[in-house]
This record gives sequence, structure tokens and C-alpha cells, in this order.
Amino acid sequence: YLESCRPSERFRIIQQPHQAEGLRVRFGFGPDALASAYGEALARLSQGERLWIACGEKTRAIEAARVLGASGARVLLLHGDNRENADQAEFWRDPEGTSLNYDCVIHTGVISSGMSIKHRGCKHFTHGMLLASGATITPADALQMLRRVRYLRTWTIAVTPNNAKDIDNADAILAGMEQSASMEGLNVAGCSEFDTFVAGIEADNARHRADFGAGLWWALEHQGFDVQRLQVEGCSEITVEIGRAHV
Repeated sequence: YLESCRPSERFRIIQQPHQAEGLRVRFGFGPDALASAYGEALARLSQGERLWIACGEKTRAIEAARVLGASGARVLLLHGDNRENADQAEFWRDPEGTSLNYDCVIHTGVISSGMSIKHRGCKHFTHGMLLASGATITPADALQMLRRVRYLRTWTIAVTPNNAKDIDNADAILAGMEQSASMEGLNVAGCSEFDTFVAGIEADNARHRADFGAGLWWALEHQGFDVQRLQVEGCSEITVEIGRAHV
């Protein structure tokens, strides 16, 4: 696509082999895995650890903040609908400094891939987590979210079922675009090459979200993570607390 935009130039992609960095993940799937992850998070917080938790969906982030905040931990919740919140505004002014004031930071994709928390000379956070279903993010998005805190080396991941039904066929997406334009009374001869390019990306992302759990496991291993299965233990108290978080 780039060469079609710049026909007089040629692009060469150089892929470097991944270096072993000691990155370790425990990976679970389903509601019991989510309950186990919450139980682990509460145990870690009670032992004085500090957590950085990425969530694929806003509802999951709000739920996590309520469940973990009930322990008395200092929790900062970051999502797109509370950007005007004073605590979040302070975080955006100084992410590195403000995050030091919290035992647990919980965020959605509102934190872009351009943000890096390094805390030079002070490894404030001790463990990372990802709670997601793939309804709104792809495995590639999840990888970016995992590495916001650069010095973390261990994570717990709980993936829940994804019930979203997105169109994963580029031709169907293009047909929908043409129909929408016609309904708006726009005189469009047909979809452009750029429209086709965008439709292909949207279709690929829909397929990746639909198979989020398997795709994320593969992506983690491809990036050099040591991925192990999460030991899932049923915890009725945590399950009840999750239910309360949705009330």
C-alpha cells in the first residue's frame, strides 16, 4: 500500500529476532479465570504489592475498580468517559509522578501506545494484569497495553468470552459503505482503493477480536513471552462480588 502511494520509492521491512527478556504470563480463560485473577489481585494488594491492570472494556475496568477498591487500596480508574475527573486529569499532567500515589492503576485503551511508565530508580508496580474479552480490542492492542509499564516482567491474564458479532468480510463492509452513501443521497461512483484498504483492516480486526483468546496466546509466544496456564480456582465470594459490581 505504501509503495502504491509513493510509486517512485521502495520500502524494505527488517524484522529483528526477539531477545529473551524473562517475560512471564499466566493465562486463563472464562469466568472462573476472571474470579481467580481478582482473588490474586486482592491477595497481592493485601501483601503490599502494587498492580497495573489493563482492561479491554470500560465495564470491566469499572467492575475491577469497584472490586479492588473495596479492599481499601488506593485505586486510580482511567477510561474515556471520566477524562474530566480531577484524579485522571492530574494523571495526564504527570503520569510518572501521579501513578506513584496509587496501589493500583486500572485503565482501558484510553492510554495510547505512546505512553511509557518507567519510574527510573523506583520500580513502584510489582505485577501486571490484563482482563479482556476481545469485544473492543485485538491481540495486538492487548500486547501494547501489557507493556505500558516498561519494567514489569510478570502478568496475569484472564480472557472472558466475546459475544460481539462484527462483520469480518471486506466485501460486505464495502457494500455497506456504498449502501450508506446511497441512503444519504451521495453520488458515489464506487469505493476507492483507500476504502478497500480500510475495509480490509476492519475485516482483519474483526476476525482477530472474534478469536481473541487464541490469537493473544499465539501473539505472546511470538513476542517471546513464557506463557503458562493460570491455575483456576472457584471462588464464590469473588463471584458474588463481581455480580455486585454490575448492580
